[in-house]
Amino acid sequence: MPTEPALLRAVREAIAPVLFDIEPPQAIVEVEVAPEPEAVTIRFRTSRPCFATVELFRMVTGRVDLDLEKENRERIEIELFGDARL
Repeated sequence: MPTEPALLRAVREAIAPVLFDIEPPQAIVEVEVAPEPEAVTIRFRTSRPCFATVELFRMVTGRVDLDLEKENRERIEIELFGDARL
C-alpha cells in the first residue's frame, strides 16, 4: 500500500500537466518594420502558429482609433503558406 506522501506525489504528477501546461493565448511577440521609399516590409512572430491577415487603412483623420473604419480600408492581404506557422 502506498504511503500518503507517495500518493500525493503521484496525484500531483498526474494533475500538473493538465493545470500548468496550458498554451498561452495567441499574441504577437516580436515586430520588425523595414521601410522603403515605395513599400514597407513588416515581419512579426506569434506565440502560436497562425495564418497572417493584414488589413491596410488610409489615414484620414490622423487618429488611429477613428481611421480603422471599414470605409477607410484599402486592401486586405492574406498570406497563405499552406500550413499555419509562426
